[in-house]
Amino acid sequence: MKTAISEWTPCRMKFYKAVKGFGFAYRDNSHQDIFIHASMLQKVGFTGNLKPETQIDVRYIETPKGLNAIDIRIPPQ
Repeated sequence: MKTAISEWTPCRMKFYKAVKGFGFAYRDNSHQDIFIHASMLQKVGFTGNLKPETQIDVRYIETPKGLNAIDIRIPPQ
C-alpha cells in the first residue's frame, strides 16, 4: 500500500525543541499536529530554533502515529 504525500501546506510551528530534535506544527485550517523531526530541518540547511507561530510550508504523510513531515520549506521571515 502506497502512502499518499500531501501537497505543500502552509503551517505554523506549535513548538520545536532543538535539544530533543523534534517539534510539532499545525495547519491553519486544522488542529491536527504534524511531527517535525530535526532531520527535516537539517535537510534544508536550517540549524537554529523555530519559534512558536513561525510560518513554514510542509509536505507530510499519514502514519499510524499521526502526520509526519517529509519535506519542509522555511520562507524568509
